[in-house]
Amino acid sequence: MRLDDVARNFLYTLMSVRITTEDAPRDTIRIDGDLRAADVVTLLDVCGEKGPRLLLDLSGLQHADDVGIQLLKMLRDDGALLHGARPYVAMLLGHSK
Repeated sequence: MRLDDVARNFLYTLMSVRITTEDAPRDTIRIDGDLRAADVVTLLDVCGEKGPRLLLDLSGLQHADDVGIQLLKMLRDDGALLHGARPYVAMLLGHSK
């Protein structure tokens, strides 16, 4: 294994999730990768910067641990629209796709 491959693998283990935002037409937060407990504070900070009409694009979310799922449920209960969840993530969230 080359050194740059080792570095890339190390960074991948540190960065389990990518969170990106868009402002139009609705405040949209896209979540890609694995949402873990360690990422919850970051996601909450991003959500806090947006308005009350959040759209969470979950089409790139591969997995979420228990804490991540609880946060997504809490955001949904607070009015966020969860969109594009894969069947596995939808099952964890307790709704069918």
